[in-house]
Amino acid sequence: MVPEIQPPREFTEGIIKAIKDVRISYSDPQGIIELREELCRDLEANFGLKYTANTVTFHAGPKDALFKLCLALLHAKSKRNKTITFAPVFEAFTNVPELITGEPAIILPTDDKFYPRFDVLEKTLEEKHEEIAIIIVCSPNNPSGAVYPDHVMRRLADIIGKYPEIAVISDEVYRIANFTGKKHLSLAQPEYLPRQTFVCGGASKEVAGTGLRLGFCVGNSPNVTKAVVNIQGNASSSVDLPTQVGFQEFLKADRDMHLRNEILQKLRQRRDVVVSQFEKLDGLKSLKIHAECDGAFYYFPDITSCIGKKTPSGTIINDDVDFCMYVLQEGKVALIPGSKFFRAGHFRLAFACSSPERIAEGCQRISDALLRLQ
Repeated sequence: MVPEIQPPREFTEGIIKAIKDVRISYSDPQGIIELREELCRDLEANFGLKYTANTVTFHAGPKDALFKLCLALLHAKSKRNKTITFAPVFEAFTNVPELITGEPAIILPTDDKFYPRFDVLEKTLEEKHEEIAIIIVCSPNNPSGAVYPDHVMRRLADIIGKYPEIAVISDEVYRIANFTGKKHLSLAQPEYLPRQTFVCGGASKEVAGTGLRLGFCVGNSPNVTKAVVNIQGNASSSVDLPTQVGFQEFLKADRDMHLRNEILQKLRQRRDVVVSQFEKLDGLKSLKIHAECDGAFYYFPDITSCIGKKTPSGTIINDDVDFCMYVLQEGKVALIPGSKFFRAGHFRLAFACSSPERIAEGCQRISDALLRLQ
């Protein structure tokens, strides 16, 4: 994230104090009890999730939490060893299960708002439910920026709840980056699928410090938690103690979420710049916006209107990869093709990595490059 969005000093000073106090020993593989208890208070008070400290494990980042949870839930030789996720999809949701089982993830489509296609999910589960171990969801979503509303959560719960043997992993790394003005919703909340759902989250996005690798996993299965702790103890021993202490101090200071809301407002400012630029710049107005960015810090426009056009040098834009390469060369703006997320014909624009002024300049450069297409 950008230098202008600084991690709260409560976090960084907590880390520094822990180091000065020589709190640099091994810790409980599950995470220090004080941090686990503080996280449980935060989850209940601010996110409507009720857990006890023995259900929480801390890891070296949310991706590490996802990996170790998948290790606990998947086995290559089991008949039930497949994972379902939804495109556009963050790469770890496909890569991690395949690394563990050798089985590629089943990637299901979403609609124009990037919500799961319920008809396809129902049909897939009817036909393959005995093979499915995990369904992974992500809201707010990377890369689309979609935030699942209540009706989507309820429909997912209705469909998946018919198969209680299937675990749900809910990636909630971007839970504070919600621009809808509504409370964050989780499939782990009591009205949805609390018994089947494991939540993965972390500190990196919430405290604007992506290199401060601290993630967590929480769920209502003692056996799965025990397995995750066993994996953690043998693979990593524990998360570094100063970072745990820093996050504990941060959560204590932010019980009313005022620090996280400050970060949210800075992200909202950047998001609003992107939305306004796409509404007013001639080049960008030619792109389809199927869904506004309601969360995370990504914009995911449709560029199919540019397919087949020629660049000033005469090169044909054949796909989203060609498009992103053209914008990089012509406008000096880095975008990621939607096909890398299994949703071709789009691109992902990240807006947490620059100042509002630089974001506006980047949008202008993309627009100018599009106006030069023939």
